[in-house]
Amino acid sequence: PVSLSRLVRDTAALLEAMRTDDDTPAPHRLRETCRRYRAFALAHPARYRLMFSRSSEDTRPLAATRGSGLPAFDALTHAVDELPDTYRSPHLTSEEAAQIVWDAIHGAVTIEQASLMRVDDADRNFDLLLDVTIAGLRHAGQDRSG
Repeated sequence: PVSLSRLVRDTAALLEAMRTDDDTPAPHRLRETCRRYRAFALAHPARYRLMFSRSSEDTRPLAATRGSGLPAFDALTHAVDELPDTYRSPHLTSEEAAQIVWDAIHGAVTIEQASLMRVDDADRNFDLLLDVTIAGLRHAGQDRSG
């Protein structure tokens, strides 16, 4: 079993890896935060999997565990909050936008770690994913009836 102190150390290491220069424009900072998240996960695959796995005995809804170990999500929320309004739909909360980004990058990392990539250049593919994800934040939640 993983000790709580080990999990705290691993989480601190991930957060340190995600830290970016505050002088960088916000959209670039979000992109770099995501790249650093991926770099940490690829450099420490076992640690990464343990950090984001839940015990099969833990049947609580994830909302019940909120605030108790998702600092990477908090870092993404902070990066999204810093985006200029032109980069984020007014129909999205900060938490919704951060969840979209996290879904994309965590999914991409998980697929890459499992060797399920179907393209040759994983770095380019991740950058394209960031392009699509960040651009999509502008339009998310808009009326689709027309």
